[in-house]
Amino acid sequence: MKTLIPSFAALFLFHSSISAQPTYWIDGTCKVPAQRETNVKKAIEGAINLADRAYNRLQSQTDTDMKGNFQKLFKADYNTDAGARNQVNGKLYVLSNHGPLMSSFLGVLGQGNGIATWRETQDRQQSNVRIYCDNDDPRRPNARWTLAPDPPPESRYAGYKPQAERRTYVRPPRGAPDPAPAPGDEYQDWYDNANGITTVGLGCLQANDPSAGITYTKPINVAQRGDISVITICDIQLNGQLNSFDDIRTQADINSVGGSLPPGVKSNINAFYAMTASVVLHEFCHVSYFRRVDVPVGNGVKAYDWNSCIALSPPLSLLNVQNYVYLALLAKLADRGWRLSRVESQWRNMGLLTHPGSGTGAVTQRLKRWLSWEA
Repeated sequence: MKTLIPSFAALFLFHSSISAQPTYWIDGTCKVPAQRETNVKKAIEGAINLADRAYNRLQSQTDTDMKGNFQKLFKADYNTDAGARNQVNGKLYVLSNHGPLMSSFLGVLGQGNGIATWRETQDRQQSNVRIYCDNDDPRRPNARWTLAPDPPPESRYAGYKPQAERRTYVRPPRGAPDPAPAPGDEYQDWYDNANGITTVGLGCLQANDPSAGITYTKPINVAQRGDISVITICDIQLNGQLNSFDDIRTQADINSVGGSLPPGVKSNINAFYAMTASVVLHEFCHVSYFRRVDVPVGNGVKAYDWNSCIALSPPLSLLNVQNYVYLALLAKLADRGWRLSRVESQWRNMGLLTHPGSGTGAVTQRLKRWLSWEA
């Protein structure tokens, strides 16, 4: 789950000239077969609902667990740190189910309307966010990705060898540094002909570190309505079983995910990371309206897992995408009665979860009932 943006500095820019009602477009590769279209739309709805539950729980005066989760993930006190509180609430509000724009608050943040106020359009050219399920595969018929022509001006390899003398970029193994181009061994850019995006490496196809989803963002162009963000949901994710929390109701054994755990501890937050709704929410946070990033934590690794996320402090914790996703997952899990373990060594270790009464009789039947309930 990565985002590729030509300039890291651009991540800190906010673009306020966003259309009043932004749109998203779903490519035909997400609609065939019919079940894929159902799964993708369920995941999009699930992602919005995750953000919605997080926002609403944070507004509750009595939900002390959620305030504690905020503290764990962002290293900030929800009640006293107005800067952190407003930043997280602003992002979640824009991503969530709330209808009209909260103009007095979001206007300060320079944000536009939320995902839920977007409308789906059948016109790709008019859309702000474009969602594909083509696995970034340049071998598909009518593929959007082709090897770039001789480097365009924005390419970081402009001025290097002609196309015929270059080779395709291959990402090194996790933890290894990106090698600098050497004479006779320059890497070749890929070009998205449909969306006008140039990148090095195709996220879904990285042999050593394939993505579950990836977001490509076109640089700010004032002449346009705003940035264009392109999300690819990769095959490695689409071939999974869980689209959203709706699907968990049929998985009575979800409480055993994670292997042998302490008494009363039945799962961990990372077990829910593989849901397509979680991946879609992650990618939504990357689009140019929100500009959250995957913060590097060293040795080529980024803060995706729970332990890496809770190790971050502001401003990095507020910038890292996955911190928002984990907060949203914890809010939705709370709807089902689950919470982080009260034992510090347990919640710090992969975000171990407990349910009141878990570990006593008839766990499977109660779990089925708990997990089938929707808030």
